[in-house]
Amino acid sequence: MNSSTLWLMTLLVLVGMGILFLMNFSPNLNTASIQKNHIDLNDIKAVTIEREGKPHTLSLEQQVELVKYLNLSQPVEKKTYENQNDQVDFEKIIIYRFKHPELTITPVGYIGQNLLFSAPDLNPLGYMRDFSDGKLKNLIAQSIEK
Repeated sequence: MNSSTLWLMTLLVLVGMGILFLMNFSPNLNTASIQKNHIDLNDIKAVTIEREGKPHTLSLEQQVELVKYLNLSQPVEKKTYENQNDQVDFEKIIIYRFKHPELTITPVGYIGQNLLFSAPDLNPLGYMRDFSDGKLKNLIAQSIEK
């Protein structure tokens, strides 16, 4: 084997190692931006929905369902939307977490059956919009009926 072949093989091995390193390290770079708008179920201590100044604590099953809908919510622009109904039957949702400060979700209104809400931890520059077609609204209504 001559010297140039040895150099070429060494270079290819180093490039391959670099590519493998980047492939293994890149998920860590992406998760920081993904988790910014994601609520971890394992980090939740309790969830309460406040109505008329009274907190209504959700069961574990309701918490899981609520977080599922909140994680599917999308960031939207902070403005008044067409077909927006500002009548909301609760003041706020508070998510108490183990590793992070509590997350407060303040309702802005409903667009059709979907909740439009403010959650600065999830979208500091705008609102968040739920796309559950009324399932989140029904869950909230059932939770505060008790």
